[in-house]
Amino acid sequence: MEDKQVDGRGRVGYSTIQKCVCAICQLAYGYNPDSLDEYLEMGEETSRCYLDYYCKCVFELYRDEYLHRPTPEDIQRLYARHEELHGFPGMLGSIDCMHWPWKNYPKAWQGQFTRGDHGHPTIMLEAVASYNREIKEDRAPDTSFTVNGTHYKKGYYLANDIYLEWSTFVKSYSCPQDEKCKKFKMYQESVGKDVERAFGGLQNSWHILTQPSRSKIVNRITQTIYTCVILHNINVEDARYAISSLEKGDDNDQIVLPERTF
Repeated sequence: MEDKQVDGRGRVGYSTIQKCVCAICQLAYGYNPDSLDEYLEMGEETSRCYLDYYCKCVFELYRDEYLHRPTPEDIQRLYARHEELHGFPGMLGSIDCMHWPWKNYPKAWQGQFTRGDHGHPTIMLEAVASYNREIKEDRAPDTSFTVNGTHYKKGYYLANDIYLEWSTFVKSYSCPQDEKCKKFKMYQESVGKDVERAFGGLQNSWHILTQPSRSKIVNRITQTIYTCVILHNINVEDARYAISSLEKGDDNDQIVLPERTF
């Protein structure tokens, strides 16, 4: 049994389990910090602090493992998986974004985070943006593939019309005329739904992303988002849905997953 610490007033503090429960309730269920007063007897500001401490700890411990850039071996597995599922050789994935409303934003920053079609400040979450920067600057590892006898050095992402005209972005036809272009547009839009489902699955697992952000500091919001992504990746890996280097054996074979340090 964990010994609780006593503060300077002689009052018993909160245990580690209580602090983690407080943070997970806010992340997974979207509880307001002041709604945990009766359940954990914890004040609003204390709940906010424990959420920030928890997110900072998860980010520092697991960012190198679950937020690292893809290796050439990872990219080759992505090529094989996407070609098997969707029939798109050389595809790294789909790129898209979502907007997370920002409730307690500084008034001076309102113009920087407000877009006309939303009408209120939001923070944009975008997938695979860092790897795109490496491809643009020609710093990405060589991930060659061949299609119809043509050799390509870099993979590509499926994107919509809002993105720049880069060679790494493959966009659908805006007004297809012939049947071939119409078929390509239909298949590409179908495959492009994967990243939207990924954002939907992330919000479904961590309901804090379905509610306006209550933090006032951008760095804390960033750590909260990264924590949700890291925990989501851990769940996907433990459920054996991840595209990993583990080889699938027979039903009687046991797949040993990496040990966790929770």
